[in-house]
Amino acid sequence: MKKILSLVLVVVLAFSLAACGGGSNVDANTEAMQTKIDQADALVQQIGAWYADNGYLEGETAEQMEEVLATLQASLDSVKVEFQAIIDAGGFTDEDVAAFEPVIDNTIAAYQGAVDELAVYDESMESGTGVSVLIEKYNQINALTTEAAALGTENGWDASEAFMSELNASIAVLELTSEDLDNPSTMSAEYMAELDASFDEMIVVWQDYLVQVSVPYVAN
Repeated sequence: MKKILSLVLVVVLAFSLAACGGGSNVDANTEAMQTKIDQADALVQQIGAWYADNGYLEGETAEQMEEVLATLQASLDSVKVEFQAIIDAGGFTDEDVAAFEPVIDNTIAAYQGAVDELAVYDESMESGTGVSVLIEKYNQINALTTEAAALGTENGWDASEAFMSELNASIAVLELTSEDLDNPSTMSAEYMAELDASFDEMIVVWQDYLVQVSVPYVAN
C-alpha cells in the first residue's frame, strides 16, 4: 500500500468585508490581490498535478486524495468569494487590503508548505535515500506485522504474551512514525538515521516472527 503524504489542509474562516470603493490606490491594490489569488490557484493546481502524476488519484488512494484536493479547493473558493465581493463593490481600498491580505497570505503559505513537502519527497525518491527509503521500510514492516498478526491469530499465537507485546509495541511505533513520515520537513538527518536503523531491526524481528507463527502455538 502506498504511504500517503499528508497535506496541510487550510481552513479559511469566513469573514465579512465592507468595501468602500474609490481612492487612488484601488487599481494597484486590486491588481496586487489578484496576483495573490492567482498564486494560490497555481499552487492548488500544482498539488493536484503532483498527486495525479504519481498515481494517487487512482486505486485505493483515489477517494482520500480527491477529498484532500476538494478541501484545498473549497478553502480557496471561500477566499475567492470575498475577493469577488470586494471587486463588485468597486475594488480594493487600503482598508480592504489590510483585512484581506493576511487571509490570502496565510492560504498561500499553507499551500506552499504542502508543495515544499512534496519536493522533499521527490528529491528523496530521486536519490534513493531519506524519506523514500524510510517509507518503503515502513510499508514493509506494516505488511509483515499485518501478516504475522493474522497468521498468529490463526495458529493461536494471540495466547503468547511475548508475541502480543511485540506486536502492540510495533503497532505503536508505526503509528508514531507515520506522523513523522507525513511531515518529512520536520525530521532531522540524525533522527532519520536512527529511524532507519530501528526499521531495519524491526524488519528482521518480524521476518523471524512470520516463521514462528506459521506453526500452531504451544505454551511453555
